[in-house]
Amino acid sequence: MEQQKQALQTQASHFKNNARRYGLGVAVAGTVGASNAAPIDTTAVVGTITDGVTTVSAIGLAVLSLVVVIKVFKWARSAM
Repeated sequence: MEQQKQALQTQASHFKNNARRYGLGVAVAGTVGASNAAPIDTTAVVGTITDGVTTVSAIGLAVLSLVVVIKVFKWARSAM
């Protein structure tokens, strides 16, 4: 039991030493790596999606109008 405690303390000590030794280097490398990354340009994709939504909306409105015209025609014909 005492050996396990000693091994655990030694392992924790090694982890702390490694964290102190390499932590700053990893943080600096991460910052430098992230600072030169350019943002992704999404304007073309957003424009394409917007154009597609406009087209689909126009087609949907035309189909809905056609259905309404057919229903009104049938309603008017049945009234005669």
